[in-house]
Amino acid sequence: MRKQRKHRRKIAYRHLRAVGVLGLSLSVLAGCSAIKVFQPEKEVLAQEQQQKSVKTWKLAKQKLGESPEQAAEFIASVQFDVLAQTEGTIEEIFKKRGDSVKEGDVILLLFSKDAKFERERLSLAVRKAEDAIQQARNNRELNRSEMQNAIQKAEHGIVDLTRARNKIKNDYEAGLAKKLQVQQAESQLSNAQMDLALLRQKLKSFEATDFLSSLQTQLKETQLNLQQFDELASGLDVKAPADGILTELQLEKGMTAGKGTKVGLIQRFDPIKIRSQLPEQAARLVRGKSELSFYLPGSAEKEKAKANISFMSSVIDPQTKGYELILEVPNGDLKFKPGMRTRIQLTSENEQVVLAIPLASIVKKVEENYVFLVTSGNSVERRKVELGRLSDDELYQEVLSGLKEGDTIVISDPNQLKDKEIVQLASAGNQAKK
Repeated sequence: MRKQRKHRRKIAYRHLRAVGVLGLSLSVLAGCSAIKVFQPEKEVLAQEQQQKSVKTWKLAKQKLGESPEQAAEFIASVQFDVLAQTEGTIEEIFKKRGDSVKEGDVILLLFSKDAKFERERLSLAVRKAEDAIQQARNNRELNRSEMQNAIQKAEHGIVDLTRARNKIKNDYEAGLAKKLQVQQAESQLSNAQMDLALLRQKLKSFEATDFLSSLQTQLKETQLNLQQFDELASGLDVKAPADGILTELQLEKGMTAGKGTKVGLIQRFDPIKIRSQLPEQAARLVRGKSELSFYLPGSAEKEKAKANISFMSSVIDPQTKGYELILEVPNGDLKFKPGMRTRIQLTSENEQVVLAIPLASIVKKVEENYVFLVTSGNSVERRKVELGRLSDDELYQEVLSGLKEGDTIVISDPNQLKDKEIVQLASAGNQAKK
C-alpha cells in the first residue's frame, strides 16, 4: 500500500512539472510576441523625440514705426559777396542791412585822393590834345588862306603881264619898241605863269596832307586812358552784383576798404533752400525720390509741406560724415528765413508698412543673412535674405528680397537647424504687428 501511494505521488509530480514547463514555455512565447508587436511604436516614438520642435511665423506686412525724420535748416538759394573794386575811404552809405536791392544799385561810395589826382591828370592830357588839334586846324586854315591869296595875287599879276606884253608887241610892230623889250615881256609873263603853277601845286599838296592824324591819335590815346581809369574808378561806387536781400554790411562811414575787400553779402530767399546732412541709412531712404515733406517752422499743429529735391550728394562729406541733401521751396512772401530750423520726413506713412521678420529668425553668416523657410512635409529650407530697416522697437527687420508675403519661417533656435531638416511645428508664439 505504501509503495503504491509513493508511486502515484511520483507520477503526479511529473505531470505537474510538465504542465509548469508547458506554461512557462507559453509565457515566454507570449512575451516574445508582445515585444515584436510593440517594437515599431517605440521606434516611431524615438524618431519623434529626435525631431526638433520649432515655433513658426507667417510673413505679413506690418508698420515698422513712425516715419524717420532728419534735422535740417533753411539757407539762401544763392548768395553774392559785395566787394570793393578799388581802395578808398567810405564816403557815403546808401543801403542798410535787410534792404532789398536790385542788380546795379549803389550800396556805398568810396573816396580816394590818389584816384582824384590821377583823373585830373588824365583829363588835363585830354584837354591838351584837344587844344593841339584845334590849334592845328586854325594854322591849317590860315596857311590855306595865305596860299589862296598868293595864287589870286599871282593870277592878277599874270593878267597885268599879259596886257603889258601885248602892248609891247604892238609897239614893236609899230616900230615904237625894240625886240629886246618884247623878249623881256615874254620872259616876265612866262616866269609869272610858272610861279602860279607852283603855288597851285603847293595848295593841292597842302590840302592832300593830313596834319591832324597824329594829333587825333594822341587824343584818342588820352581819351582811352581816361575811359579806362573811369572804369576802374567806377569801383568807388560799390554796387549790388545781383537782386536779393542785403544781409551783411560790415563797414561804416569813414572806414577804409582795400581793393577786393568784402564789404557786404547779398542773399536770395526766393526760392529758399533746406539743407541737411544724412547718414548712410537715411540717404538710402531718400535716393531715387523727387520730393520730401518738411515741417513748417512755428506750426503748433506740426503742419507739413512738400519740397522738391534739388540735390542729393552721391559722395559722403569727409567733414560732416554725411550725405548733403538740398530741398527747394518757393518763398515769394519771404516767410522762410535762412537759419530757421525744421525737420524733414524721409519716408511716407505707406513706406513704413513693409514685409518684416522677427530678429530671432535671422541666422547671420559673416556678411550674409539667412532664415529657415518651412516647406512641404515639415521640411525647412535655408533661404538667403536681403534685409533693410529695423523697427522702432528693434524687434523686427524689413525684408527686401528672398521672401514673400504668406511664407512661413522658423523663429525659435534657427541656429540649431540644418537645410532640408524635418521638424515638428509648434504653434506660433507671435503674430505680425498691425
